[in-house]
Amino acid sequence: MSDERKDILPDEGFPGEELLKKYLSNQLPEEERHKLELAMLNDPLLAEAMEGLEAIPPNNIHNAVNRINLDFQKAIAKRKGKKRKRKIAEQPITILAIILILLLCVIAYIVIRKFT
Repeated sequence: MSDERKDILPDEGFPGEELLKKYLSNQLPEEERHKLELAMLNDPLLAEAMEGLEAIPPNNIHNAVNRINLDFQKAIAKRKGKKRKRKIAEQPITILAIILILLLCVIAYIVIRKFT
């Protein structure tokens, strides 16, 4: 996730945080409300997001979204750190395995040449 991401919701075809808050506080016009309800029927992720937002008090939604985004960013940074460490740790073993295989090939070549 890049640093420029401001929310946890996908960009394409997914309603924004403000639209979801308006829906929860019954401030959406009936037509937009109906469109959003149809979208929730067709998109399980959206339905799950709405269900989660309904469980949060309306004045805490923005804080909850910010906290979730921060947790995601920390988890991603931690995962990237582990990947880097793992790559560095695996290289000596890989180099040793290559050297060992080459050495075995040379020994096998010498033994085959000697007995033929």
